[in-house]
Amino acid sequence: MKNKMLFQRIKISGVNLNRLYKECQKNNISLFDINRIDYKNIEIDIDKKDLTKVKQICKEQNYSIDTLKSFGLVKIFNQLKSRIGIIVGCFVFIFLAILNSFFVWDIRVYGNSRIEKSQIISILNKQGIKVGKTFAKFDSNLLENSILNQLDDISLCSVVKKGNCIIINIKEKLEASAEVSASNDVVAEQNMTIKSINVIQGTALKKAGDSVKKGEIIVAGYFEDINGTRRECKANAVVSATTWFTSTETYQKIADKKTRTGKRCVESYFSIFGLKLPISNKHNSFKNFDVEESESFVFVNNFLPVIKTTKTYFEVEVTPVKQDFEKDKESIVQRCKQNAIKFVPQNLKVERTFETITETEDAFVVTAYAEVNITI
Repeated sequence: MKNKMLFQRIKISGVNLNRLYKECQKNNISLFDINRIDYKNIEIDIDKKDLTKVKQICKEQNYSIDTLKSFGLVKIFNQLKSRIGIIVGCFVFIFLAILNSFFVWDIRVYGNSRIEKSQIISILNKQGIKVGKTFAKFDSNLLENSILNQLDDISLCSVVKKGNCIIINIKEKLEASAEVSASNDVVAEQNMTIKSINVIQGTALKKAGDSVKKGEIIVAGYFEDINGTRRECKANAVVSATTWFTSTETYQKIADKKTRTGKRCVESYFSIFGLKLPISNKHNSFKNFDVEESESFVFVNNFLPVIKTTKTYFEVEVTPVKQDFEKDKESIVQRCKQNAIKFVPQNLKVERTFETITETEDAFVVTAYAEVNITI
């Protein structure tokens, strides 16, 4: 039976074409749709698998053979052979599309107002999670615990992978407060000065005017009954207090002044699938230098995981220079106060700001305070 999906039409020319029929029968070659044009020319359809045998017979019998047209899968195959570049391109595209799904191309952080995104990104980088790197080291539980352990101002954190993106949702601690510990005591979460205490249940260990350090018990989870017997309970109280959010900056009396000499060295390399491929053979040999680094994706739409990194090293001369603290004092204090205010939760009002300045042998230490009133 003729295979409609795998056959070709050919033309054979020569004398005594009857020998062709006999040789084909001898070699179990099936011929279809025979059209005898004249005594020297014939057109027939044959299975593609028999084409090599027919060509060998024609060669032995001094016949000429021409392929007229292909049908079915043969035709498709022949057309694809002439477009091999497209085929290879399609396979490469599919391969890269699959490979691309294994790489991190974006990290998004939601829920942060006081905490900088760069702080969270830095923690991920230390765990091996970076843009342009694979998801091989991605462990959501490990990343969540790392963020919570290293940033005290975060109460909740979730890290999920969505496509090529890592999405981090955090919840910052909304207010300075006290908490009920595992032993049912009311414990200060941070340093504060108590203004008043109204104990509902439990025993107050602090009074108005007392300064309380973080972790100290304000109200203990017990009381004494009329017989003087101590009874355990869950401490409960309304506490009004004053607390502070701080920011500190150290101002060195002697600072290194860096002056660029004009000499520089540029190192460049491609990063693809975690491998670094140097573009230039230059290496930094400066003893003292500044460095500027930039990264860019080489291909459009960041489709391929190929990153070009350029590091520019600038040679500098380092000269010790005595700094004038009085000249810079005002700007340093204002900067510290602004930073302190950034740590204040949005639901709290800053009552006042003030600063302390401590002088050491080598530096001035400026600490700014943003004072707020809280009710626990």
